[in-house]
Amino acid sequence: MGIYKQGLNRKQQLMFPPSLDELVEEDNVVRAIEAYVAIKENNLTQIREEIAAYILAFRLNLGYFLERFLFL
Repeated sequence: MGIYKQGLNRKQQLMFPPSLDELVEEDNVVRAIEAYVAIKENNLTQIREEIAAYILAFRLNLGYFLERFLFL
């Protein structure tokens, strides 16, 4: 053992390539587009959930109607 500390090899290659997110600069237009798409996807998910709730409520009301008025 020598008296000097051994550090990491500065010429060592990365085992995995950097992610695409790391390669794109923070002020790139692509970041704004990505944020816009995320907002639209979130809104679409919310709309789908609201439609599903309305359909469920309609089916419950239809079931009540059939039970009360058709099968008495």
